[in-house]
Amino acid sequence: MDKVKQELSRMEDLDVITKIEEPTDWCCGMVVVPKKKTDKGSKVQTRVGLLMLLCTWISNCPIAVTHFLHNQDNVPFLTAQISENLGEDERLVQGLCALLLGICIYHNDNSLENYTKEKLKQLIEKRIGKENFVEKLGFITKHELYSRAALKPQPVFPSPEQMLFDHEFTKLVKDLEGVITKAVHKSTEEDKKEEEVKKTLEQHDNIVTRYKELIREQDAQIQELKEQVAALSSQHEQMQATVAQQLSQIQQHKDQYNILKLKLGKESPSQGDGSQQNGLQTEELSQLREELDELRKQHAVLQTQLAERDALITTLQSSSQTTESPAGGSDNTELLQELEAIFV
Repeated sequence: MDKVKQELSRMEDLDVITKIEEPTDWCCGMVVVPKKKTDKGSKVQTRVGLLMLLCTWISNCPIAVTHFLHNQDNVPFLTAQISENLGEDERLVQGLCALLLGICIYHNDNSLENYTKEKLKQLIEKRIGKENFVEKLGFITKHELYSRAALKPQPVFPSPEQMLFDHEFTKLVKDLEGVITKAVHKSTEEDKKEEEVKKTLEQHDNIVTRYKELIREQDAQIQELKEQVAALSSQHEQMQATVAQQLSQIQQHKDQYNILKLKLGKESPSQGDGSQQNGLQTEELSQLREELDELRKQHAVLQTQLAERDALITTLQSSSQTTESPAGGSDNTELLQELEAIFV
């Protein structure tokens, strides 16, 4: 950009400000050149290239259009160029000026009060005329070099002076020519309806976007809950296996207790057979009592563990909405009563 400003400062008799902040300003400044001069900047090829650059620059960008319109000299220059009756060589420049002004209408967000869509269309109607504007816009597609560039992505030209258009720019012109023509001929009511439709579509898109985000969040929550349910189900199965194992151990201790009880019941009638037998019975009885004490302690530990497992199973069953009750409660009570009866 500094090099461009230096080149501009060297150009003689150019009414262009060398201290320029916006790139669109110095592009327009290079286009606004006295036609009587033979300076390189006044060549049609240079002006066409700069106008193509500006058209590509602000196309599909309302912010760039606003910056372009913010310069008070740009719109008067474009309208003056389009309204003049110039020679054959200048028709292409007029067509590109019409395209640039049409882009300012089509991609206008109405943020500048002096250059809204409606005011620009009124300006065209008063100073140029709608039909004349559309005719000048058609100069681009009617040009021979435009047709040649539009045929293939890499056109071949016999001389550098004929290299005015590139294939991508021809596609841009093709896309914009029709919509700009419609935009210029649209009435105020049609513009209002179109704006309302755009706002409705934007609101609809926003609603759809919000629902998509909500659905994604809900899918993530559902996946997380599924993982939690799977983990709880696995824990529940493990707890059920542990409870079954504890119940089996309790049943084994209960069977051992019943065997000991029967053994004591059979040996108790023979207590009067002699001192040696009494001593043996006393020793066996002491051993049995010790075993019973040990079994009682083991049972107490198992009973505590079982109570904890039962509480956990109840919590898990409540969370999974089942009504299964932990087994083994009556057997435990019976076993406690029988153990306590031994020591009464």
